Amino acid sequence: MSFNFISKRTYKILKKERKEVDRLMWIAGIIGPLSALPQLYTIYSTRSADDLSLLSWAFFLVLCVIYLCYAIIHNIKPLIIAQFLWIVVYGLITAGILLYS
Repeated sequence: MSFNFISKRTYKILKKERKEVDRLMWIAGIIGPLSALPQLYTIYSTRSADDLSLLSWAFFLVLCVIYLCYAIIHNIKPLIIAQFLWIVVYGLITAGILLYS
């Protein structure tokens, strides 16, 4: 796709901003799955998952597998890392629900 209406100066600015967004994506991809660690801690420390829905967490896990396949096919490295980490987290939560429900 060609953006002939964008000046060279504007293109340079957008290219610089893209690099910043790429860096932000790497950070978000790694930090995002850490947001579920309190849930994991609660499940395994209390040995209770009564308030959690197995269907919801299993659905999240399946979606992450689909997103991971997409990221691998398109070679989107930050998304590959993020989805792999989410699969680990969702897998552990799903296992905790199965163990402690």
